Amino acid sequence: MTQLDQLPLELLCLIVRGLPSERDINAFVQTNQNLYRLLHFFLCQHNIQFHQSSALLWAAKNGYTDLAKRLLNAEANIAAFESPAEIAHTIDTRDLLKEVENPLLYAAQGGHLGTLNSMLSEAQSDRVCSLAQLRTVLHWAIRSRDNQLVELMIKNNAPLDPAGDARWALSALGVAVASLNDFIIPRLREAGAKSGHSESPSPLANAIFTNQRPVVELLLKQGERLSSDGALMHIARKNDKDLYQLWIKYDALEMDVFGTQAMFSAIIHGHYDMAESLIEKGADPNLDWQFSTRDHKDWFFYSTIGSASGTLKL
Repeated sequence: MTQLDQLPLELLCLIVRGLPSERDINAFVQTNQNLYRLLHFFLCQHNIQFHQSSALLWAAKNGYTDLAKRLLNAEANIAAFESPAEIAHTIDTRDLLKEVENPLLYAAQGGHLGTLNSMLSEAQSDRVCSLAQLRTVLHWAIRSRDNQLVELMIKNNAPLDPAGDARWALSALGVAVASLNDFIIPRLREAGAKSGHSESPSPLANAIFTNQRPVVELLLKQGERLSSDGALMHIARKNDKDLYQLWIKYDALEMDVFGTQAMFSAIIHGHYDMAESLIEKGADPNLDWQFSTRDHKDWFFYSTIGSASGTLKL
């Protein structure tokens, strides 16, 4: 067997092709160093063709950078592992990670930055990773508070927007707020991160719901505004005067859009000073409030007086 490496490469390839399994091929290739050097490329090609580049996942998980490079040189395609759930999030990001096989993510989770960088630096169009795969790693890095990795993904143009239009598909900014990683938010904003068009709750609203006041002020100061009435109603219901003053400070109340709902919320919960202030800021006390039961079978209309009367009866 030690003389096999003296055979012509074409003949060695014919021998390898006749072996029944990848395990047999691997054993044959490792007979000696010369055979390994001559035939390792063939072994990589065999894995890509017959085992869907499974060796790339193994190399990424275990930090075998040289093997990852050899597989890429043999035309392994990183984007071939892209999951449909990475393209359009239909589930929570944390649950999504259980479903994907992402070589970039495996390398990141194992702390194998050399292996990760070798894949990120791949430039051939038929081998490069997808934007969706980059987004998955960015979201994991934000949740893991690995700000060095966040920076690396930003530099490699990981998308900052949500994956798809589902309301629970989070933007990078939304992930940072949801994971209470306020330290990274200024860097994300600097890179252009903003709320997704359909994201609900929006990062600003979620910062209110989770009582992240410094984040609320930062986002208001930088021009973020609410896209639904829930957050302002939350402030009115809690009679949170500090947050309310932030809205006044940054001229963000938008009373013509959300003021009436917040006013009724304040009245129903007995916060009449808050309701009075909202009226002074532009909430219309002459409007009725329409709401339904949870099954949407019955609808009710309340005036401000009716709402206040109902509160007093309680």
